[in-house]
Amino acid sequence: MEVMLEEMGNLEAMETWEVMKRPLQVNVVGNKWVFAMKTGADGSIRFKARLVAQGFTQMPGMPRLL
Repeated sequence: MEVMLEEMGNLEAMETWEVMKRPLQVNVVGNKWVFAMKTGADGSIRFKARLVAQGFTQMPGMPRLL
C-alpha cells in the first residue's frame, strides 16, 4: 500500500493527468497496477508499484483528449 501511495504522489506531482467529465462516445483507456520486488547488491529488498495504461483498449480513429 505504501508504494502505491508513493506512486500516486509522484504521478500527481508530475501533473500526469487531470480529472474531467467523460464526454459521450469517447473510449476511456483503462489502467492496472504492476508490482515488482527488487533485490539490491547488498541483499536489501525493495518493493515497487507502477500504474500503467492498458493501451490495447485504445481504438483506432477515436479522438484523444489533451
